[in-house]
Amino acid sequence: MKPSTVDSGFILSLPPLQNPYTSDSGYKRVLRAYLPPGILQAVEPQLTKFASEAISDEVYEWISNAEREQPYVKTRNVWGAQYPFDRLVTSNGWKQLGKWGSRNGYACLHKYLIPEANHQY
Repeated sequence: MKPSTVDSGFILSLPPLQNPYTSDSGYKRVLRAYLPPGILQAVEPQLTKFASEAISDEVYEWISNAEREQPYVKTRNVWGAQYPFDRLVTSNGWKQLGKWGSRNGYACLHKYLIPEANHQY
C-alpha cells in the first residue's frame, strides 16, 4: 500500500455548503416553538435569503479579508501629533460586512436584545 501525500492518496474534499436556514431542522423547530405562525411566515423569506447570502463566495471573501486585516485604532498622524479624536481603521471586508448586515436589518438587533442600549446620548 502506497502512503498518502499532499498530492496523492486520500484527499478530503469538503461537501458544498447548504443553506444554513433551510437545512437546519432544529433551528426551524425552535423558531416554530417561539414565534407565532404569522410572524414566522413573514420572516421566513428574509431568513432564507440571508442564509443563502451568508454562504456565498462574496461574503466568504469579505469574512476572509476582515479576519486577515483586523481593525485598529489610530490615535496619531504620521508626524506623531495626536488626532482630536481616535480613528477606527477597518478593512474593506469589515466595511462590506457592515453594509450587508445593515441591508439585512442586523445592525439594529441590539435594541431588541439589549434594552438598556436604547438610551440616547
